[in-house]
Amino acid sequence: MFVQKCNWLIVMLLVLVCAAMAGLSGLPAQQTIKNPGTIIVARPNGAEILDPAAISDDFSAETGLNMYESLLRFKPGETSEYEPALASVVPTKDNGLITVGVDTEYIDFPIRAGVKFHKGGTLTPEDVKYSFLRSIIADMSGSGVRLFMEALTGYSSIEDVAKNLAGVDDFAEVDAVHLRDAFYVIDDAIQVMGNTVEFRFHKTYAPAMTFFVGKGFFESIVDKSWVIEQGGWPGTADTWIDYHNLPNEEYVLYDKVNGTGPFQLISWDRATGELTMGRFDGYCRGPARIEKVIVKKVLEWTTRKLMLQNGDIDIINNNPPAYLDQLEGEEGIVINTGIRFLLSTGFYLTWNVTGENNPRLGSGKLDGNGIPPDFFSDINIRKAFAYTMDYDACIEEYWQGQTYQPCGPILKGMPGYREDQPCYRYDPDKAEEYFRKAYDGKLWEVGFKLKAGVLAGRPKFKVNLDILQDRLLRLNPKFQMEVEELESGTLLDSYFSGRLPITSLSSMTSRTGVDPHAFITDYMASSGLQAGVAGPSFVSLAKQEFDPLIEEAATALDEAKREELYDQLQRLYYEYVVSIIVFESPTNIAYRDWVNGIDSSLSVVNPVTISFYMLWKD
Repeated sequence: MFVQKCNWLIVMLLVLVCAAMAGLSGLPAQQTIKNPGTIIVARPNGAEILDPAAISDDFSAETGLNMYESLLRFKPGETSEYEPALASVVPTKDNGLITVGVDTEYIDFPIRAGVKFHKGGTLTPEDVKYSFLRSIIADMSGSGVRLFMEALTGYSSIEDVAKNLAGVDDFAEVDAVHLRDAFYVIDDAIQVMGNTVEFRFHKTYAPAMTFFVGKGFFESIVDKSWVIEQGGWPGTADTWIDYHNLPNEEYVLYDKVNGTGPFQLISWDRATGELTMGRFDGYCRGPARIEKVIVKKVLEWTTRKLMLQNGDIDIINNNPPAYLDQLEGEEGIVINTGIRFLLSTGFYLTWNVTGENNPRLGSGKLDGNGIPPDFFSDINIRKAFAYTMDYDACIEEYWQGQTYQPCGPILKGMPGYREDQPCYRYDPDKAEEYFRKAYDGKLWEVGFKLKAGVLAGRPKFKVNLDILQDRLLRLNPKFQMEVEELESGTLLDSYFSGRLPITSLSSMTSRTGVDPHAFITDYMASSGLQAGVAGPSFVSLAKQEFDPLIEEAATALDEAKREELYDQLQRLYYEYVVSIIVFESPTNIAYRDWVNGIDSSLSVVNPVTISFYMLWKD
């Protein structure tokens, strides 16, 4: 009897154990987090330069965003409300830190005390002034500093100040005396008064505060004494010309960093593009929750995808939308799509292409084997190209319908945007009409050949040119446009020097803020990015037709008046076909679900860049 009872108990215990094991087998297995304490990101392109005075690309800006700080930052999720960063308080009229005069606007920034740089120095107001002066002197096109310079002084660059003072048209003719005097113009516009830095704008300027928000560009603050020790600009009036408009490799902070941000530079392998940042324990808001960030340059999408699936990396973002379904339903992977970028993407046209014997112009003549340098100065050609682009094909096929075609520089939700804005659509008949008008019909008969440039590894840009190339050939087999993929440094150098007849890029407005003025200026002002590339034909038109309205809109404090002026400018943009906007750039992000804080880490202005301070893994 006893044996039977024991046998019964053993059977019952076995049943219970089996049941328990069966229950446990139904629970999800605890995943093993790879590389705990480290965030690893893979991107198709790497940083080009680490000096904030010379940064003009998104991938370099991400390093600036995480290793440097500025005076202000946006409140989480906001694009027009601010909170202090290196300033101790946000200036307002109510607290007396913004003073508006008849023809001036002064903005005072009290500087936060006790903030430490990575190398041990302590932040001072002189560091703030020096950083802004240094960026103005560097004068890097595309960084946003020219827009700041114009708002501050009325001149778009320190070169323009010098030429005006010397009474010459060529900067090379400016003598040493007037070079020194040009420096004092910008030096006087930024004053240190005790613990406060005062910016003295030459006129009231509605979007002025956007210049002081951290975006990883010219507004980042460096340690003056440390930069001078490294061989940087000594801060004197007689020496600025030696530090002006340099090649990337000649900037003293090209591969060095000493900021006040939450991470500091550990290493940057320029051959592979891999950059490593380590936590800065002396950060004024407290140390980050992660110890290290590694940003890898991985050109191929398939490789990035496999690395994410294997958990070897944590984040890939700004991915080709059509490829994301390859990650749908993958265990341990989260995908966020349709994130607004607040950037427009399309074709920038160079109205006067530079470069003797430029191979991108072919023969350089209208003979069927090339194009003349002023090809896009002809409004008939610009209109023909605008009607040749198949906007819907790009948005539906590549973007899976996740975005829309803006009809001008100002995007949805901003003052001056209108749903009934006149817009170019794909219309082969209209395209042929304008091509036949160009060059008295000769262009249609002989055709053309040109090379368009695009950033290698960025299909969102290349798809525009591929579609345009196809539609041009459909329209006339003699219309031949070769698409040339270029590495980032080569593309930017060719673009900013005016050697690319046409390229597909996003606007540079993430460098300057989210006010409509930044968007309009980027595309239309004689001192804007488009003008700096397009050439003298565009500059002449902009000075006559666009600049007076842009200036009036920037200084108008009545919002209704500003909207009216921006509406006029958008219509002029359409009339003159300043450039060809195809879509507002959305973005997306795919990441391992052990990464936390993603939504709050994405920059409101430029979500390609990530604030790693907000992230942790568990």
